[in-house]
Amino acid sequence: MENSNLQTPESEIPRISGDMINVLNTIDSPIELETQKAGPIVLQMKKRPSRILILSLLLIIAVIVLVVLLVVRNNDNKGEVGQNTPTPTVINSITTTPTVVSPSPTITDNIDATRLQLDSPINNQTLSKAGETLLLKGRMQGFFEGTMNYRILDASGIVITSGTVTAPDNYGQFATFEKNITVPSFATNTSTTGKFIFYEVSMKDGAETIIGILSLKFIT
Repeated sequence: MENSNLQTPESEIPRISGDMINVLNTIDSPIELETQKAGPIVLQMKKRPSRILILSLLLIIAVIVLVVLLVVRNNDNKGEVGQNTPTPTVINSITTTPTVVSPSPTITDNIDATRLQLDSPINNQTLSKAGETLLLKGRMQGFFEGTMNYRILDASGIVITSGTVTAPDNYGQFATFEKNITVPSFATNTSTTGKFIFYEVSMKDGAETIIGILSLKFIT
């Protein structure tokens, strides 16, 4: 019985001639040929990148670029909306109102006796709405250039009249003042009470300092 495992002699192994190798080299084929010194020519398959993988990568890049463009466009649209938002127009209405001066006439009757001593008018002095002449008489001290301001207000704070009275040499001592003031008619005023306010004005910033307040009763 013959042995089936007999090896084929090397001389009988098919070999590829040089002409065949040249022909194979000119063909765009994934086959590479390697020549070994003491052995047969071995054919190996060269692996090429998959076309599907390349197309997938290109598709992913295209999607990323599209998303970026959409985000940039969306931000630009938001900016344009913010810039085109109309600014509300505020219309200032002009209303003519009577002059109201602080402090309010509700302040408790008060006179700083270290600065002002009054003989006339007196607290709860009556004053005719038809207008009249009122005597200002007393003593004062510590006023800049010997000048004291006054104003008469109605119950709502509307100024009826105002002015100044002077007393020279009032620094460090009381100086006498006396003045007749004319109160104009305020017959249409509905208030029945008011205030007589004495104050000084700061030469530095124009701030007012109240020195004294008297109550007034208005009569027709």
